[in-house]
Amino acid sequence: MDKMLGIYKTFWVHGMDHTSKTSRNDFWIALWWNVIVYILILAYIMAYKQRTGAIFGIFVFVAYTLALIAPAINLMMRRYNDLGLSKYWLIITLLLPIALLIVNALEMHALSVEIMAWILLGIHFIICMFPKNAFSHQA
Repeated sequence: MDKMLGIYKTFWVHGMDHTSKTSRNDFWIALWWNVIVYILILAYIMAYKQRTGAIFGIFVFVAYTLALIAPAINLMMRRYNDLGLSKYWLIITLLLPIALLIVNALEMHALSVEIMAWILLGIHFIICMFPKNAFSHQA
């Protein structure tokens, strides 16, 4: 448990470092800690029937999400570095699908765009499961 908390702390401390590498284990532990935090925040929001408690919970949810954006993207960039992939793969498999989902939700409502975005996000998570240097061209 201490090791997992240490990995989560490292996720925040090295949140702006996008040049080093992140192991598969560290990536998934940091990801699951963030999922646990989101579940706790959502449980807090749902537990409060009063308006003030729910509004505070929503504020914490939004603040945590905004604080999480840069460290999460940098964690993924470090994971892609560990795999031997360039940052352009991250743009194609993560940022492009998110942009497509946002634009689709706001304007187009096209099922084909949504399906393509979810497929690209699935590819992103499959890529993150590969071991170190899986895509490196070194012998």
